[in-house]
Amino acid sequence: MKQVQISAYGVPESVAHCVDVLDVGQPAVGEAVFEVLAFPINPADIMFCRGNYRIRPPLPAVPGAECVGRVLTTGAGVMSIKPGDLVINLMRENWTQRRRVSEQDVVRLPSDINIRQAAMVRINPPTA
Repeated sequence: MKQVQISAYGVPESVAHCVDVLDVGQPAVGEAVFEVLAFPINPADIMFCRGNYRIRPPLPAVPGAECVGRVLTTGAGVMSIKPGDLVINLMRENWTQRRRVSEQDVVRLPSDINIRQAAMVRINPPTA
């Protein structure tokens, strides 16, 4: 699976690299796995890469405040989403090919929403 990671803090184009990582695996009870379709590059992401953001996790770290994805599979007990649904992730670390998250951390979107617009639903409209 592909993922963008930073191995040091600095200029994003120098410190962000696409790497191969282990797949996220199957969802546990109450979880979903989704394929990331698109993610924007926000000013917060640039500041994160530079080490100027309020969050400075141990390195290597995965940027990405927002994304939109399509649910691939769900674990037992998941009721609000199903495979094929478009979702936004409420968690960070979204510059990656797939995510495995709690059902509580995703929001289902209308199926006819523009993917590029959907990728920015979590942060850009509330900020505006």
